[in-house]
Amino acid sequence: MGLFSFIFKMRSVKMKMFVVITLILVIYLIVSYVLLEKWYTRSQKDQDRDSLEQKWNITLQYVVVHLDLKGSPPLLSYLQSILKQLKDHGTTALLMEYEDMFPFEGALVNLTARNCYKKDELKEFLTFAVQMGLEIIPLVQTFGHMEYALKLREFQHLREDPKYPDSICPSANESQELIREILRQVIQFHSTIAPLKHIHIGFDEVYQFRVCDLCFQKKTKFEKRAERVTRNEWANSEKRVFEHDGRLLAPLARAGRPPS
Repeated sequence: MGLFSFIFKMRSVKMKMFVVITLILVIYLIVSYVLLEKWYTRSQKDQDRDSLEQKWNITLQYVVVHLDLKGSPPLLSYLQSILKQLKDHGTTALLMEYEDMFPFEGALVNLTARNCYKKDELKEFLTFAVQMGLEIIPLVQTFGHMEYALKLREFQHLREDPKYPDSICPSANESQELIREILRQVIQFHSTIAPLKHIHIGFDEVYQFRVCDLCFQKKTKFEKRAERVTRNEWANSEKRVFEHDGRLLAPLARAGRPPS
């Protein structure tokens, strides 16, 4: 009985040791696998990133950051604080879309929002950007996106469709006068800081076109040119623009920078 009991106990100890060692090995293998998996995944990501950087190693000479300042405009002090970061990432120009945040004066004073930028602070910001080597490109909406002007009672009659304030009637003389005055003030203000190389005139998303009686009855130069193209008379024409385009761009030409 004594020998059998001793053998039984000895076998129990060996079994316990075997189980413990097996558990330790299993835990070791699991931990090793998890660590190796993490290392391999991280290494693979680094390789993929390096491969993409080599594959898409494109150096852009002209990088424009669009600052949409309408709606909920950021503080100019904040924008100024990130200019260095933008410059370090390759930015070469700022596209400034003001709309009602520009400090208009005179007949356009009602276009400005109550929280519009003051001339002094705006000039300080733009001067700082120019000194960093950034080009300033004003964006002035001239056809669509005209809500900031056409929502006002004094300009409602210039809407292409009375129900919508987004598009201006291109046939009305008052429309031309309004756009020219907006361009004049924006160009004049920026020209005191640095010569303008470019100006963006919008022309996108004109959802209301040839709706009002004046436009419906009048064929624009664009339509006449389109008819001639269908007859193959102007098949090689390089540019076909709206009559509205040519009339409102006169201030740009007078500013010494005709659009290209």
